[in-house]
Amino acid sequence: MKQYKVLFLLALIILGMFSACSRDNNENQDDENPEQVLTMLVSDFYYRVIRQAEQSMAQSLYSDGIAFRTEITRYDLLGEGILELHMRLRTMLMAGQAYDVFFLDYHPLRSYAYNGFLTDIYTLIDQHPTTSRDDFFTNILEAYEFNGGLYAFPLTFGFEYIGINAALPQSIIDRFVAHDTITLNEIFYLYIDLQREYGAYFNHLDLGNSGSLRDPVTAMQIAFGDYLDLDNRVSHLNTNSFVLFLENLKHVFGGRGLYTFVRPGAVPTHDYMEWALEDYAFVNFSGSFGPLVAMLDMIEPDFLHFIPLVNNDGRVLINPAGHSLSPTWGVLCLPVAGNSELAWEFIQHLIPTILDPQDPRDSAQYNMMTSLTMPISQAHSRPHIETVLNRLSMYLRIDWLIPFVGIHDDSDRDQAFENAINRLETLSQMPAAVMDIDAMWPIFVNSNAVEQFLLGIATAETTAQELHNIISLWLIE
Repeated sequence: MKQYKVLFLLALIILGMFSACSRDNNENQDDENPEQVLTMLVSDFYYRVIRQAEQSMAQSLYSDGIAFRTEITRYDLLGEGILELHMRLRTMLMAGQAYDVFFLDYHPLRSYAYNGFLTDIYTLIDQHPTTSRDDFFTNILEAYEFNGGLYAFPLTFGFEYIGINAALPQSIIDRFVAHDTITLNEIFYLYIDLQREYGAYFNHLDLGNSGSLRDPVTAMQIAFGDYLDLDNRVSHLNTNSFVLFLENLKHVFGGRGLYTFVRPGAVPTHDYMEWALEDYAFVNFSGSFGPLVAMLDMIEPDFLHFIPLVNNDGRVLINPAGHSLSPTWGVLCLPVAGNSELAWEFIQHLIPTILDPQDPRDSAQYNMMTSLTMPISQAHSRPHIETVLNRLSMYLRIDWLIPFVGIHDDSDRDQAFENAINRLETLSQMPAAVMDIDAMWPIFVNSNAVEQFLLGIATAETTAQELHNIISLWLIE
């Protein structure tokens, strides 16, 4: 029996020696051919472009003998289970376990940042040997800051450009044309005065076609940006100014509650503009080639004088991500628990990839091919716009656009495009703010208090105080 025990122990020792040798060999092989793996939480909307960027980075690292791949957890942004997904991510962050990258979508950015879950991306930019803050539109990065830190990184951005119906009374048009930028409340005043003074002729016109001109929820989220100080965690929703905003909101959207049919962001073709002329006092364009239409002088304009929507401080409002026509294509967060250095390296491949998509059958990539969104990288902004203009000219036919001054002459058309690009670049340098910086805002907006107010059950003063009380508690949590 002892002999068997000795033999058994010898076999274990020999097996252990082989295992150790095998392990050493595998470790030596890993040292010789290291593999870097980036974990990501990605909605289906972004998936194909992420895979294209993965190939780009893998090819770049291959020459250094490093293998690279991504491990992607996919989800449907509008599908069932999205709330459970958010709860699972929050649990992972609290436990110190997380993906290397996730898209912001409708996550509570402020809460994640204040609880120390997210990497300050400024530190990655500053420490990286080939990137600096000046590589990017710093005004846009500043719009995403909390207490001086950058916890969300937009890949692209864009603004809403508002135009006025050319058939409105000249007195209303003159007041609009006097503005270089315009706030939502200023638009409300124009529309309210239009209905009061000329209602017999224009009461069939709704305020606008989409976004903040069509949807009271979006309008309220813009107002939250004006009346909430997130850095100092203070609410100003109980002020007379906010009460006045609510009263104007009710004039425009009252009597139908929070939920209205919201037409998606429109593609501003000539036919669309002629149709909109019969339905809307204003239109707003942001995605697709809307910014180009906003910058060009039209031969026979249906809508006039497109100017950017700004908040009460005069900051241009960055469109939120999360729908296919938004010029803000995606906003990334890098958890502290993840490999943020590898994630930042990946982002350097992702930025040029989304501007040169390889699969036009994919709706997200097709929209980027024909969208005058601004890349966050300044070096990519003009080349991207010029590429999109070439695509519009070659594949979509320029006459599909609204006819503009110079459209029929090559040199005049080129000059018109150059002027449009210059104006877009100038506007892109303006101080900016994010239209809905935190995903909690829609929850507060969709409260019973706001619903009852719009239906005429509660007063503006009562609603303002109730919102102030609710959100003040949230701010100090």
